[in-house]
Amino acid sequence: MGTILEINHVSKSFHNTQVLKQVTMRCESGKIYGIIGHNGSGKTVFLKCICGFLKYDKGEILVNGKKIGKDMTMIQNAGVIIEEPAFLRKWSGYRNLEYLYGIRNSPDRKYLSDIYEMENGHMERIR
Repeated sequence: MGTILEINHVSKSFHNTQVLKQVTMRCESGKIYGIIGHNGSGKTVFLKCICGFLKYDKGEILVNGKKIGKDMTMIQNAGVIIEEPAFLRKWSGYRNLEYLYGIRNSPDRKYLSDIYEMENGHMERIR
């Protein structure tokens, strides 16, 4: 499996406060990664830079070999929820997946079932 996300020496500041300093990371396709840190350490800023929601000051972020901010303005073909989606809280995990998938794709219940089973090991009962 190849590299799907590559972050090279990314820095981001707000006024005189440096939030990200020379962050470098490489993510391989098919693997799951987590970002941990204390409150205020820059996790959300980092994810927003990766998605293209915030412009970083230095470095480069490549998604499938395309540079965010040059080859594309924001990440494509990905569903991204960085902060808690309160408007989806009352729905099941499957219903959230179905809704988010349906924004850009035609409904395909078999495909969604396969993804949900792969991630959770089982399928929720659909109401």
